[in-house]
Amino acid sequence: MSPSINHSYLCKQLILLIEKNQQWEACPELSLEVENGLIPDISVFPSGKLKPDFKLDAVKSKCLPELVIEIISPSQSIHDLMLKADKFLLAGIQQVWTLEPYGKLAYVSSDQGGDVKRAESLIFDTLQIDLNQLFSN
Repeated sequence: MSPSINHSYLCKQLILLIEKNQQWEACPELSLEVENGLIPDISVFPSGKLKPDFKLDAVKSKCLPELVIEIISPSQSIHDLMLKADKFLLAGIQQVWTLEPYGKLAYVSSDQGGDVKRAESLIFDTLQIDLNQLFSN
């Protein structure tokens, strides 16, 4: 399950876009205390909520993000990532975005159910990502 070039590029672009909104911060590849330590591609927290402790590090974060972003790589199936999204939601994470680069679309999962968005803006609270801009390269 190796991340692809598109996967890596989209992670970087999303983190840059998220960090422009000073109310949110994004962490890549953070192990969460969900199931046996599920690791989303990007975890999004309100600014200042996740605090590092440089004296006593932790392998898994007890502090859960409000938004999780997954990006499908060629070695992954959409089915597996949608099941993973359900696990995040059951743990109390408010929303999961699953991006599919080939089709340039995103699946938005929340406790209100899933919705497929095509080339639109993804919105979570004060955070807004324009898919047209994200996939414009």
